[in-house]
Amino acid sequence: MKQDNKPLVSIICTSFNHQKYIKECLDGFIIQQTNFLFEIIVHDDASTDATQQILREYESIYPSLFNNIYQTENQFSNKEINIWYDIMLPKARGKYIAICEGDDYWSDPMKLQKQVNFLEANSDYVFCTHRYRVYLENIHEFQNEVLPINYSTYKERQGGVEIDEKIFSKDWFTQPLTALVIKEDLNKVLSKYSNFKYFRDYHIFYLLLQRGKGACLKICSGVYRVNDGGIASSKTFYEKIKIAFLIYEEMYLYTRDSSILFNYWKFSFVLIRKIEGLKILSKSFFYNFSLNDKLILSKYFFVAFFDSFFGKIKRIASF
Repeated sequence: MKQDNKPLVSIICTSFNHQKYIKECLDGFIIQQTNFLFEIIVHDDASTDATQQILREYESIYPSLFNNIYQTENQFSNKEINIWYDIMLPKARGKYIAICEGDDYWSDPMKLQKQVNFLEANSDYVFCTHRYRVYLENIHEFQNEVLPINYSTYKERQGGVEIDEKIFSKDWFTQPLTALVIKEDLNKVLSKYSNFKYFRDYHIFYLLLQRGKGACLKICSGVYRVNDGGIASSKTFYEKIKIAFLIYEEMYLYTRDSSILFNYWKFSFVLIRKIEGLKILSKSFFYNFSLNDKLILSKYFFVAFFDSFFGKIKRIASF
């Protein structure tokens, strides 16, 4: 692969008060062995601990790699800003974007090379992910399973499982820390964020699949850390379910893609265990959907009901 001064991959990383974890994250970037140039862009959202100090230390040691962004005022609460789209992607020079949050990390020094090789050889794919492990910070142990758990039940093609709408709706094949995405496609997708109230990872990968194929490679190359410090981990199980339900409702109303309704119902079965959840579901069904939507919803109710009856919800996205 021809070398020039322009990186082929831009690694984008968001951090906030990740003092305990950021070194492991940055080391996972630096150990990457590639036959192309890459750059690292860390957006620190006004951390109040020593995260920015650590970032500056790495930047001074590896000045050709880092192009960090240090906020003095927190941007997360500004709903008119999407940090990736408005702040990070304009600075990214690579053809591809690799994603990792500051409390997660990559464990495979060949991760980027393997993913770039796949996308370069398969022009009809707009992104690829890979398998990963979960580290439980509170008990300092890894979960036994390599995720996605059901990977082996799907047919592999060219070293990975093709992610279609059915797989996407049932299994979590699109963990952001595992993703390598064509920048042009990611930029187009992120430009739609203002159309949604609950814009999350789900929207990004769903909309990417409307632009081209996705694949999950067999390699296990990253670690998702579950801890008490993150925004998502601080939410209760019920709060996560409520947000997930509202996301699926929003996406169906935006796309009218009936495959989304399977998860709309599956999350509703948990939501209605509380009075508040029952009210949310009632308002959604009776006031937000047309008569034709209700007929389609009724069909998927029975599909989701029998699926839930024989097993627990297996996919709780990290929002």
